Amino acid sequence: MINERELWSGLQDGDEKSLTAIYELYYQHLFNFGFRISLERELTKDCIHEMFTKLWKNKENLSEVLYPKAYLMKYLNRLILAQIKSKIKEQKKNFLYNHHADLIFDYENSLLSEEALNAQKKSLSQALTLLSPRQQQIIQLRFYEGFDYKEIAKITALKPKTVYNLSHEAIKSLREIMISLAILHFLESTHLF
Repeated sequence: MINERELWSGLQDGDEKSLTAIYELYYQHLFNFGFRISLERELTKDCIHEMFTKLWKNKENLSEVLYPKAYLMKYLNRLILAQIKSKIKEQKKNFLYNHHADLIFDYENSLLSEEALNAQKKSLSQALTLLSPRQQQIIQLRFYEGFDYKEIAKITALKPKTVYNLSHEAIKSLREIMISLAILHFLESTHLF
């Protein structure tokens, strides 16, 4: 049986085999965990690679860790959220310039048309990108992964009440964003904007 703490200690001592063993031991779990947060395979892989590169580069400064798996999950969570936050900032800058190309759908057939349903899903997807990284994570875990508030609290190291409040704020923000997107589409379709 592999002793996680011994592997971590080996990593601290500069043993490449320990680094490789840790990588192989946790990669799939880290990927699955990271993908649930980011919803992007390449972003998840890049963040895992960045994390192990930083671990190796800073091996002499690593502290003792009782639970390497939990440490790596928390580290990966921080890296992914930082990447998502950076992407959100960029998307917010470009949103007003590009929104019309992604939001075109036919309101007359919206109740009957599959095309309109897909457009609404796309609008919701875009609206989700405008939430904070933490709100996106909570929405992802709650509504896409089906975790309850207590489970989300354990995953994110937040209190259940905080998770509930973040979820409530995220849903409220989504409603406001979706209404704004609908108004923008209406103004565009009537050539008032």
